[in-house]
Amino acid sequence: GGKVYFIGDQPGTGQLKRPIGIAVAADGRVYVTDTSSDRVFIYSSKGDFLSAIGYKGEFESPSGIAIDDKLGRLYVVDAGLHYLRAYTLDGGNLFTIGGRGKDPGKFNYPTNVALDSQGNIYVVDTANFRVQIFDPEGKLLKSMGQLGDHPGEFSRPKGIATDSEGHIYVVDAGFDNLQ
Repeated sequence: GGKVYFIGDQPGTGQLKRPIGIAVAADGRVYVTDTSSDRVFIYSSKGDFLSAIGYKGEFESPSGIAIDDKLGRLYVVDAGLHYLRAYTLDGGNLFTIGGRGKDPGKFNYPTNVALDSQGNIYVVDTANFRVQIFDPEGKLLKSMGQLGDHPGEFSRPKGIATDSEGHIYVVDAGFDNLQ
């Protein structure tokens, strides 16, 4: 519409310092992860600061973020603490998945998250060279990928998306490609 405005640029509460991830809820609220503040900031569709999620020590490096409007959930990946945390859209903590490690369900510097049409959660587990897939309640369904340079293998997977036909798209920063 030719209209441009800034969100989170006003000094004080809600000012963004190092924003990394963004997701928009069906009601227009904008959720932004900020790795400098270690919080998730929530803004109205007009850019007004509404509230924040996170207290000192809750996040170390929040990055990827996704919203499931059907379930009313917000998913936040924390690369520094090696977990994915699920919240209500108002910031109520629901559950946490992960912790540092190589075992199934553990993470090593996860960076991003996406959802499919069934509400399954896809987490890019960057330093374990894989994508782990969980059901909407956080139960591990499967994982895909490993270190390598063949199709289906990764060097530094970072971004992820799914489409309505069930395809999974993964951006690999090590190979400068999209699989």
